[in-house]
Amino acid sequence: MAISADEIRRKFPEIAGRFHGQTLDVLARAFSLHEVPEGQALIRDGTAADTVYLVWEGRLVAFLEGPGMSVELGHVGPGQWVGEVSMLDAGPAVATVQAETDAKLLGIGRREFKELNRDHPEVAGVILRLLVHLMIERLRRADELMLGAAADTGRSTAADEPADHWGVKVYRRLMGLSERAT
Repeated sequence: MAISADEIRRKFPEIAGRFHGQTLDVLARAFSLHEVPEGQALIRDGTAADTVYLVWEGRLVAFLEGPGMSVELGHVGPGQWVGEVSMLDAGPAVATVQAETDAKLLGIGRREFKELNRDHPEVAGVILRLLVHLMIERLRRADELMLGAAADTGRSTAADEPADHWGVKVYRRLMGLSERAT
């Protein structure tokens, strides 16, 4: 089943509003429809991922898995994107995403996206801007959560030397730096 530009316009007016003229038709043709049954993993942490999805129907849950633990990151529903990191990085997935309900998703793989960028750079550019904005918002939310967790534990940078704060250590490691400033 293919999705039409009119269906995208009705279902996701905010996204559709970013496309002009025939570019929404191009977008509709570029995406393929994926059906994911309840309980099935769409993306697995640490495995190859190369597709970004827009949730058409249903609900997904994203979580991190580690030795003997699982941390829920949040829920993803209609109009939300998932798998955005895979569009920019060929590395393994950074989280697991599983269908909480039967779900329908629009997806585009990295190879198809490169073709879209070659043939219709204006459409690919809009998608990239949407995904980058999403990643920025998720990073901001992670910052807020990390600071909130530090406050909940009673730790603060006012009481500690900033370089000793656990959040600073995490950021330094993310930036490829040693945990302690030199």
